[in-house]
Amino acid sequence: MKVQVFSAATLLALLFLFSAAPSFARGTVQNYPLQESIIKGLEQGIFNASVQLFFAGGDEPAMLETLKNISTSRKTNGFGKSDATACEWASFSALIALQERALQEGGNAVINIKSNYKHKEFSNGSLFQCGAGTFVVGVALKGTVAKIE
Repeated sequence: MKVQVFSAATLLALLFLFSAAPSFARGTVQNYPLQESIIKGLEQGIFNASVQLFFAGGDEPAMLETLKNISTSRKTNGFGKSDATACEWASFSALIALQERALQEGGNAVINIKSNYKHKEFSNGSLFQCGAGTFVVGVALKGTVAKIE
């Protein structure tokens, strides 16, 4: 049986290569238009039309009752997709999760929705934030379940 022996230089080179690998990772956070995603999701039948979504900084509905603060973080595979496409899919997933939770809590709306990527609040009535890595893209949102008129 033959045993393979590596030189010290080879081992050092491998050690350097694997310790530097995280520096090649990408971690950009970008803003994307909210209304375009929502309209596209409604047109495609992705969202539940019985649960309305209201973003902080946008229009306020006539409120009957606020029920519970909720949050969600959804990720999707970004490999081979543009950041915009992957972020749109992640936003769909996050908004659907908010709608499903609103129904579980007895509400018909989620109000005061804000981006909360890596626990950093971003509030804008016309934009959401999305984080894009080399292979994974994520959207985090939080809001309040409510009953509206």
